Amino acid sequence: MKYEFSLIDKIAMSVLTDERFVILKVNDLFLELTQMSRNEIIGRNAFDFFSLFNDLDVVDKFLVDLVEKGETNATLKLKFKETTNWVKIYAVARRDEENKITGFMLALILADAEKKLESIEESNLLKDYQRDLKIAQSYLQGMLPRVDVFRRVYPNSFLIYMPMRGIGGDWYWFHPQKERTFFLMGDVMGHGINSGIISVIIINTLGSFKEWKDITQPTELLQLVHKNVNLVLRHNPNVDDSFSTDMTACIYYKESRVLLYSSANFPLLVQRQNTFLDVEIHKQGLQLKQPWRVHNFKDSSIVLEPNDWVWVFSDGVKDQFDEVNKKPIGIKRLKELFLQATTKYQTGPDVENFLLSKGREWMATVEQTDDIMLAGFKIV
Repeated sequence: MKYEFSLIDKIAMSVLTDERFVILKVNDLFLELTQMSRNEIIGRNAFDFFSLFNDLDVVDKFLVDLVEKGETNATLKLKFKETTNWVKIYAVARRDEENKITGFMLALILADAEKKLESIEESNLLKDYQRDLKIAQSYLQGMLPRVDVFRRVYPNSFLIYMPMRGIGGDWYWFHPQKERTFFLMGDVMGHGINSGIISVIIINTLGSFKEWKDITQPTELLQLVHKNVNLVLRHNPNVDDSFSTDMTACIYYKESRVLLYSSANFPLLVQRQNTFLDVEIHKQGLQLKQPWRVHNFKDSSIVLEPNDWVWVFSDGVKDQFDEVNKKPIGIKRLKELFLQATTKYQTGPDVENFLLSKGREWMATVEQTDDIMLAGFKIV
């Protein structure tokens, strides 16, 4: 690329610098558009006008290309006296007879500022969003109980937690006591930040709750969640009355192997050898803006046996699509995978690795379509 600066000088701002980019000369158009005087410009480094308002990586690449190739161009933001504009900047190195760089000639043409600014701002907004999302994800995951603590209480267990967008509506909680353990899992309607905020409210409710010793039935935990989220949402006109979280609440007595549970439209399976026992699931989720009386949830119980497996999972587990047929895994195929895993392996970590491997094989290159959360517990 060779630039005819005698021509460009008639339609563009032009700047002449020495080999260190100290400005030696500018044309009248540069003065007119920057609204600066010649005395304010001469002697300054040309990139003082750019480096504070652009990605330094872009500026550095421009300089490297210019020095190594002798000519280059880029679109950068130029700071005028009162405003900023995007300019297309062309540059050529000036050399002496020994081919040593003695200075640079820059020609600057106002870019399609509106279009370029919109594109760059969208890019910056996306970067900011991704950064903030990662921070929010760390906040949310920092509030959740550590899985390794649960594994110490129940060695033959595992929990897979994979939000689709870094932060989402899937949440869990557990609270171990000497004789029993509370376990809750839920899936807030929607995805991403909106449902993630409700997850935070629920997790904060459970994390700050101190009266676990007074809880005797799982439905009391559903009431606790409903009450606290309802206080936040009930007068919010932007939240639909049908807004809900699917949820299961369990209390497991280790010595007697009694499992108390109440499930609000949330999958809960009990596997005994090669069969799955009947578990009563209420088909309505926890309506977070509606009065408690519309729910009518029930407490149920089951006596578990050694080597039983309890599976608790969000809809995202069975709703992931495969690459070939574009069909979801579905509950039938998921049960088959549970049977294969527990027939082949005896420990929680091995079963977890098997299911993760099968999940990756199923989805292949298909993007995750929902938050994924799956817990498995082997009874001893």
